[in-house]
Amino acid sequence: MNKHKEIRLETQKDYKSVENLTFDAFETMELPGRDFTNEHFYAHLLRNDKSFIPELDFVIESNGRIIGNIMYNLLTITTDNTIKDKVLSLAVLSVKPELHGQGLGASLIKHTLKEAKKFRV
Repeated sequence: MNKHKEIRLETQKDYKSVENLTFDAFETMELPGRDFTNEHFYAHLLRNDKSFIPELDFVIESNGRIIGNIMYNLLTITTDNTIKDKVLSLAVLSVKPELHGQGLGASLIKHTLKEAKKFRV
């Protein structure tokens, strides 16, 4: 694989590739009590949720192929029906299974944390 990787915002044309990537990434994970993979469906639904932050929805691409994705949403923490704080929540982080452990997820997190500083929550 070429070492050139580009991090860019996800576009609508990427949706199917990102959902397939997310399915592949989570299908290979063994988690106690889990019988099926539904994170790809969550990624699909998240894009239409009011908590979704499209400005922090990035893909990492290599040789024209999407190999990673990260998505965030904005949550409100409440206690006894009193709004306490708004928090940025990492919603989905996916990397091609064969590329796990190569720092791609960390690259996406570092990139989006820099971008997130531009937001006032």
